[in-house]
Amino acid sequence: MLSDLQNVIDTYYELNDPSERWNSAQVLVQYLTQRGLDDVRGNVQAALGLLAWSEQPNVMWDAGYLEAFVHCVGIMSQRTMETREYKNLTQMTRHKLQHAYNAMQLKLLEAEERLSRFDFNEMWEMDGVAGDHPARRSFEAFRDFLYCFYASEYGSWPPAETDHQGHWLTYSLVQRLQADFGAMYDYLVDRNIRWDANEERPTRKWEMVCNRPGENFEADTPGLPLTNMLIGFDSSQKYDHIPHPYPLLPAGKSSGSKSASSKRNIFGIKRSKEAAATLDAKAQYQMALAYNTATNINRLGSSFEDNSLLDELGSYEKTTVLPPNITPADARLGRWILLYGILQVLSTISVDTAGLKYKAKVRYHLCPPLEGCPRWRSPEAAPLMIEACQQRSYCWRAPAAWARAQRGGGGVPENGEVLTPPAYENHQYERVAGMGPSPPTTTEGPANGTGVSAAPARTGPVRTQQRGFGRSPGAPPSPVVPPPVQRLPDVPVGGQGDVKGRLGLGFGPGVGNDGREGGSGGFF
Repeated sequence: MLSDLQNVIDTYYELNDPSERWNSAQVLVQYLTQRGLDDVRGNVQAALGLLAWSEQPNVMWDAGYLEAFVHCVGIMSQRTMETREYKNLTQMTRHKLQHAYNAMQLKLLEAEERLSRFDFNEMWEMDGVAGDHPARRSFEAFRDFLYCFYASEYGSWPPAETDHQGHWLTYSLVQRLQADFGAMYDYLVDRNIRWDANEERPTRKWEMVCNRPGENFEADTPGLPLTNMLIGFDSSQKYDHIPHPYPLLPAGKSSGSKSASSKRNIFGIKRSKEAAATLDAKAQYQMALAYNTATNINRLGSSFEDNSLLDELGSYEKTTVLPPNITPADARLGRWILLYGILQVLSTISVDTAGLKYKAKVRYHLCPPLEGCPRWRSPEAAPLMIEACQQRSYCWRAPAAWARAQRGGGGVPENGEVLTPPAYENHQYERVAGMGPSPPTTTEGPANGTGVSAAPARTGPVRTQQRGFGRSPGAPPSPVVPPPVQRLPDVPVGGQGDVKGRLGLGFGPGVGNDGREGGSGGFF
C-alpha cells in the first residue's frame, strides 16, 4: 500500500524541475507520524508491512524500521514466518528477526526455569561454602515462602495462564516481579557497601567495601565466602555485578536460643511456664525490633509505595522462630543471597528498548537484541534507540534515584528511562539540503517529534497542470499543494486497524496488543 502510494507521488512530480520535486518518502513519513499510523502495537501484519517499506532502498527510514522491528519480535510466533508479509522482507531482515526472536525466546525460557522454583542452588556449590551453614537453611526456607506466596496470589506457581508465545512469564508478570523484588531490594540493601574493582589487587579484582568511616567491614565469614559466591554466580551467567551487593544486617541473638537450661534462674530453680513464656515473647519483640532497625524504611519515607510481598516479608521475618544455631543476621544473609539471584534474572528481561515511540499498554516483551539494526546505519552514528541491558534495570538505576530523593526530587523515573535517545527527533528525514521542498504541514498532529521538520507550505497561486503530471510550460516552479487530509478518529491501543480497514487501507486479520490473533489488518 505505501509502496504504491509512493510510486504515485513520484510519478506525479517526475516532470517537475528536480529542485521542485518532493521527497515522497518524507511526505509519507510525515503523514504516518502525524496521524499515528506508524503505531504498530499488537498488529504483526502492520509491523511487518512498516518494516518492509522502511527498508526499501528509496526509503531507508531508521526510526520506522527500529520501531517495527522491536514490536514485530515481541508479537511474532513461528506461524508468522509462514505469512506473505514476512516473506516480503529482505533476506537480511528475516535473518535478523529470526535471530532476535530466538535470542529472546531463549532468554525467557532460562528465566522461567529459574523462577519456576526460585532455583539458585549452584550459588552454594562454590569452594569454601559450608554445606550446613545456617544461612543455607534460611535460603531454602525463604524459597519455600516465595513459592507459597505467589502460588496463593495466582492460584498456582508457575501460573497456568500463558501468552501468545506460550510463556507463563508474561510481560505483565515480569513487571510485577520486578516491582516486588525491587521494593525488597530498596528495603533491605545497605547503600554504603559497594563493589570496588582493582586489577592490581593480589587476591582478587572485586571486593566489597564500606563507605561508612571507621567501620571494619568484612563481607566474608567462615563457611560463607559471600564475595566469591556472588562473583562466581555472576561470572557463570555472564551477569554484571549489582552495584550494592550487601544487605543491612540485624543485631541480636537467635529467637530460638532459649534452651531448657536458660529457663532456670541463677539458683538453678526452673522458671514457671508463665515466666518462660514471658521471656520467649520478649525475645520475639527484641528480634522484631532488630529486623525493623535493619531496613531503609526511614530513608524511603512516604514515597515508598505499599507492596504485598514486602508486607508478608515483614511478618515472615519477625514471626519465624529461628533454630538455636541461626542468628537473625545469618537468616537475613540467606534471604539476601536468594534475592540477589532473582534480581539478576529479572534484570535480563524486565527492561524495554529505550526510545520506542509507542509502548503504553503493550502486553508482550520489548527487549530484543538490536545489533546491526538497521543494516544501512553507520555504527558510529548516534543511536536512535538503546537496546535493553542490565545497566538500565532497577538495581543499577536505584543509586541515582536515592540521590534524587535526598535532593528532594523524585525516585526512579517512570518506565525506567534514565537515558532517552533521540529516536524520531533525529534521523534522516529531518529537512536537510538537497532533499527538495518540504511537504506542507497541516494544523493537526504534533509539532515536534514526528521525524520531519514542520516547514510551512509555499504561498501564492496554484498553477494549472498539464496532463496532471508536471508543471505548465513557462510557469514558475511551485509545487501543487495537496488537499488537506482529515484526522483519523481516536481508537483504542491496537485497534487502529479497524479504522484503517473502514477507510479501505487494511487487509487480512491482525492481532490484539497482546499478540493474539484477532482484529483488523493494518495500513501497510
